[in-house]
Amino acid sequence: MGHILIYGPFGYHMSLLLFNNRRYSAPASLIDTTGASFIFSMNKRVSSYSGPCIRVYNTGNGQYKDIGFTTSGVVDVADILQFSGNNTCTVAKWYDQISGASTVDTVVSKFPIIAQGGQINSGAATPGLYFDGTVNYYMIIPNTFLGSGITQLTFHTKQKLLESGGGGATQMLFSYITTNDSNAFYYGSTGGRDIASVNDVTATTPSVFPLNEWSTNSATWNAANPSVRMKLYRNGSLVGSSTASFGNSLRYSSTRGIVIGQDQDTILGSFATENSYFGYINEIMMFTAEKDATTISSYI
Repeated sequence: MGHILIYGPFGYHMSLLLFNNRRYSAPASLIDTTGASFIFSMNKRVSSYSGPCIRVYNTGNGQYKDIGFTTSGVVDVADILQFSGNNTCTVAKWYDQISGASTVDTVVSKFPIIAQGGQINSGAATPGLYFDGTVNYYMIIPNTFLGSGITQLTFHTKQKLLESGGGGATQMLFSYITTNDSNAFYYGSTGGRDIASVNDVTATTPSVFPLNEWSTNSATWNAANPSVRMKLYRNGSLVGSSTASFGNSLRYSSTRGIVIGQDQDTILGSFATENSYFGYINEIMMFTAEKDATTISSYI
């Protein structure tokens, strides 16, 4: 095993990880964390964070292990593959780089997959958590990460979508619901297009979402903006917007649920296959501030 560092603009670098003749590379750039609610990423994004990236589970022997980052700021793929061998390896926890807390424990059978047969399951240079488009896999984010009185937000993800929702169905990458609104916030795809919703009001993109390739996607919302309240970005470019009224603040209740990979019709439940995410997720971040296009481009 070895590393090759390739330096690019602004001092950022790519780490080319060589393991058993396989190559894995991912950007390892740090970002401005102002207003961050949570940052789950396969790259080290927060300079002060010193904890692990994920906790993996070996389905063959029932063992768990925390996996950290390499010195170049990428999740340690070699460590994952050494730990999993030829067994299926799933992700039991994903660690938030802001608080150090992790996603909430679910049952073992619901952990998304990261490695199978001695290789990273994404089948590409970028490691990602695999969700199979059924109700089999999901992750729960602690509901304390989103509080009351939120009037602005930025949601950002890096994903590789394998199939887009059709027939009116929305394939849900992320959902946040409260006792009085099952669509307080969500991000996903429908009919091949990006879709985001705040307080049950949606915005979509006119252009079709690219399948089977990695892309970065962001949604911003600002309740006080009198002209464009929601904006949708793909790979750093503005691809959709809405002037609709989404309310004065993000809906909130003391009982609420935040889920990766499924659409909640009840809090942390009532998942439906037609709304399940099918693809790989490399990172998910949320900020309680509207980030501008330059800042969003810096996440790529």
